[in-house]
Amino acid sequence: MDDVPVVVVGAGPVGLLVASDLALTGIRVTLLDKRVHGAEWTRALHLYPRALEMLSRRGLAEELIASGRPLTRGHFAALPVELDFSVLDTPFPFMLNLPQEILERSLERHARALGVTVRRRCEVVSVCQDRAGVDLTVRETVGRHRIRARYVVGCDGSHSLVRAHAGIAFTGPPVRATSLLADVILDRPPPCGTAPSNDGRGVLLLWPLPERLHRVVVIDEHTVGLPAHGTATLAEVRAALRRVCGDDFGVRAPRRLARVCGASYHAECYRAGRVLLAGDAAHALFPAGGQGLNTGLQEAVDLAGALGAHLAGGAPAELLDAYATRRRAAVARVLASTDLQRAVMTDFTVPGTVLKCLLTRLLAVPAANRALATTVAGLLLPSD
Repeated sequence: MDDVPVVVVGAGPVGLLVASDLALTGIRVTLLDKRVHGAEWTRALHLYPRALEMLSRRGLAEELIASGRPLTRGHFAALPVELDFSVLDTPFPFMLNLPQEILERSLERHARALGVTVRRRCEVVSVCQDRAGVDLTVRETVGRHRIRARYVVGCDGSHSLVRAHAGIAFTGPPVRATSLLADVILDRPPPCGTAPSNDGRGVLLLWPLPERLHRVVVIDEHTVGLPAHGTATLAEVRAALRRVCGDDFGVRAPRRLARVCGASYHAECYRAGRVLLAGDAAHALFPAGGQGLNTGLQEAVDLAGALGAHLAGGAPAELLDAYATRRRAAVARVLASTDLQRAVMTDFTVPGTVLKCLLTRLLAVPAANRALATTVAGLLLPSD
């Protein structure tokens, strides 16, 4: 049986950053992931100023910026008046359009260079803790065996096995809203960004991807109530584009088609004994422009700082409770923002239309625009 100080489960961006920051303090970390490789498709597409500030302090931001597309304008609820990031007080007054797989590759190189042990094709099948440590049963190609850790960090996504085995509830309001997502080629692509329909009955979000692809997300009153299980069809996407924009832009050659459920969930706590949570294992946010990824990266830095101070610096374990309380409160505020955006983007009733008009007028006020841009950029949350 292996015996290590910290096991991080999940080698996405959040898990990689937790492991790297712990390794910087001299703590031996093993990172487990059942996938053979990193992200197989782009999930989140944007890094915001606070995340870029943190990555810059680790020597990573510059190469990522060179691989991405800085954009000084963003959206709030896909409203026609855009957020202006250029006025923000930060070295990075923009959001970075960057496929998640590029971020993951950069973070994995960083983690390995710091001595993190990354074990892929290694699936955690059970987590059981006692007062002195945590036992994990893992399945690899050579069979099953156990790993003993002082602490386990669950960064294994919204369907987290670590969270479930720690007995932490994951709850949210019974609100569902389905959008159509397609990674496709467009023969006649419109400008990237957001494009509300002329009649207010839907919205298109459009972002460039590598290999001439575009990420298309369409929400309209005909598709918002569809069941989220199963895949979308190209015909559904084409019809939705025509309803919302009056043009299907020559959509073809789909690389990925999906119905995405815009539900929100939050873990009832971020710590249960020697098990801690971060990222999507702790929260599932409505996908309003990568807020989940950016929030998770901030959690990674905060958690690694607290756990590192406890294990390497002798700080009391109560520091971990402070992390859990602080981050859960911070994410509750982010959830309030993304839930508001979901309501605005998916409510096609008369009251929903009135709300869209009021928020659009509010965004046209420079002070209000800056306040919302600051919130979306993550600058209201503490830095490392």
